[in-house]
Amino acid sequence: MIQGMSRRRLLGSTVAASFALVAAGCAPLTAPTSSGQATRSPKSMTFMAGYKPQANVSFVGVYVAHDLGFFKQQQLDVTIKHSTGQGEHAKLLAGKQVQVITETATDVISNVTGQNIPFISLAVLTQTGDEAMVTLKSSGIDEPKKFEGKTVGYKVVPAFEYLALLKSAGVDRTKITEISVGFDPRILTEKKVDVLPVFKSNEPDVIRHLGFEINVIDPAKYGVQVMGQTWTAHREVLASDPDLFERFVRAALMGLAYAFANPKEAIDVVMKYAPTEDRAHQDYMLGIEKQSSLTEQTMSKGLGWQTLDQWTQLQNGLGDFGLITQKVDPAVFFNDTILKKIYRDGKLVWP
Repeated sequence: MIQGMSRRRLLGSTVAASFALVAAGCAPLTAPTSSGQATRSPKSMTFMAGYKPQANVSFVGVYVAHDLGFFKQQQLDVTIKHSTGQGEHAKLLAGKQVQVITETATDVISNVTGQNIPFISLAVLTQTGDEAMVTLKSSGIDEPKKFEGKTVGYKVVPAFEYLALLKSAGVDRTKITEISVGFDPRILTEKKVDVLPVFKSNEPDVIRHLGFEINVIDPAKYGVQVMGQTWTAHREVLASDPDLFERFVRAALMGLAYAFANPKEAIDVVMKYAPTEDRAHQDYMLGIEKQSSLTEQTMSKGLGWQTLDQWTQLQNGLGDFGLITQKVDPAVFFNDTILKKIYRDGKLVWP
C-alpha cells in the first residue's frame, strides 16, 4: 500500500490532479476524468523487461502503473514478466509472443538494420545513455586522454559510448590495450584492467560498496549523444492495434512521472517485484536514471520524447564505428504518433 494515500483515492477519477510533478521536474499532467472510460473495451497484453526486477526507469514506470491502477484506468490488463537472459525478451517480441519489451536504442537499430527485425521504439526513457567508464581514484585516470597506455575492458564488444568518447576527447585508440572482461566489476578492483565500462546507474554503486573510491567518466559530459532505454514493440503488432499501445504508453509514462515525484513510494513498489534486492541500491539506481531521463527536451515535450534527429545521429554514429553494416531510413526506428497524441503542450493528457 502506498503510504499516506488510500488505494480508493488513488484510483479515483481525479487522481492526477494531486500529483506534484512540476516539483519533480516533470511536465504536469492534466486531471483525468471518467469520460469515455466506460465505453472502452478491455484489452490485455504482456510487458517483458530485459533483465531481473530492479529500479531501471523503463521497469519502474510499468511497475508503478500496474500497482497503482493506471493500467486499470485505461481498461488495460498488463502481465509483467522479466527476461531470463540470452535475449529472451527480444526473441519473444520478434515472435509476437509479447507486446512490449525494454530495449536499448542501439539494439533497436542493430536488430532492424542487421537482422531486418521490425522493432520500433515507442518512447525513449533514458536520454543521455546508460553506460560510462570507471577507474579507481587511486589510479589517477580521471579523464579519457589518460586511457592511452592503459588496459581498457569491454563487456561483449567495445560499446558505441566508449568509441564515441575516445573520438570526442581526441584519444589515440591505438595506444590502448582492449580486452573482453564480461560483467563482473571486480575485474577493476583486482586491477586486471585500468578502465572498466559500467552501467552508470548500477555498477559504480556496487564498486563503492566493495570499498573503493572511483572516478566515473560519463560520455555525456564529453558531448556524446546517445539514447538509452526504450519501450519497444513489433511494428506489425503496433500497426494492428495502435490503441493498445497508446493505453500502455500513457499509463506507463504516468507511472514514471509519479515515480519521479514520489521516489520513496516508487521504491516501495519496486521492492514488491525485487524483494531480495538492496533497497538503498534501488534508490540509487532510480535517482541516477531520473537524471538521465530529465533533459531540456523531455522537460518541455514530455518524458519519453524522441525525435528523428536523435535516431539519425545514433544510426550515423553506429555506422561510423562499424557497429552496423548498413543504414536504413531512421524513421522506421521509432513511432512518435502516440507521444504526440498523449501530450498536449508538454502535459500528459488523461482521457
